[in-house]
Amino acid sequence: MIRGEKIYLRPVRRSDLDLLHTYANDVAFNSEYNMFGLKRDQHLTESFERDGLLTTTFRPC
Repeated sequence: MIRGEKIYLRPVRRSDLDLLHTYANDVAFNSEYNMFGLKRDQHLTESFERDGLLTTTFRPC
């Protein structure tokens, strides 16, 4: 975990996947700010299983 003055960063947990699925499929979230590399439903779980969503290679949806 990375701790700063105003933010804590940690690796994605399996329990986070439902929320990430929601964001990845929310038109309002994706439209103004793009998708920031979030993967669509079918790819999110596969990516989590493969590398915990921690990779240096961008894999588009």
